[in-house]
Amino acid sequence: MDAVESPIELISLISGLGDLDPAAVIYAAKPWTAASVAVVLNNDEPPERLPYLLEVELAQDAVEVWSEWRGGRTPTPIEKLQAIVHYAEFDAYIPADAPAEDPSETRLEVQAFIAEGPLSGCDSSAEEIDRRGEQLRSIQPPVTSAEAKLLADCFGPDDCYGVAWTLLHLIETGPNPVLTNEPGLDANEWQHRLWQRAVNGGLVPGL
Repeated sequence: MDAVESPIELISLISGLGDLDPAAVIYAAKPWTAASVAVVLNNDEPPERLPYLLEVELAQDAVEVWSEWRGGRTPTPIEKLQAIVHYAEFDAYIPADAPAEDPSETRLEVQAFIAEGPLSGCDSSAEEIDRRGEQLRSIQPPVTSAEAKLLADCFGPDDCYGVAWTLLHLIETGPNPVLTNEPGLDANEWQHRLWQRAVNGGLVPGL
């Protein structure tokens, strides 16, 4: 595959990195996250509004070095993305002893889930419900306080065949209480449920 001229998510592009032309160039929307719009071009005309990320060859090198420095372990798509973004930002390979994440930042997996918005509910296709569930399961708990607050805005109109419960339980792995004030009357029922569970657990005073 020489190029990817139709915009796709950066994480999808990175997953097929080995099939790309090493001489081509990756362009992606900032901030560089899993959900960033990206293209791969092998011409000298950069696309409008998509900044340069890296040449494919440099991105492939960043991933290869990541693996070599970790005993040959195969990186996940998210780890590939982290290695590439680190190289693009610092012109250096990501150290083997670097922490898996900066606790002050929202992880790429969380950003990818949030970028797609709230859960759409039980009227979604089975494939869509399964996909959102897999997205949640890719997020390693515990979540940070900032991540928990962002995820709390991703509940949909119903339990989405159990995916909403997966989301709620993931949020509760973060520092509690996530909600420090009782949700308003027009808030999502799942935010009310999250609040009530905190009240029942003695984490916040009940009214």
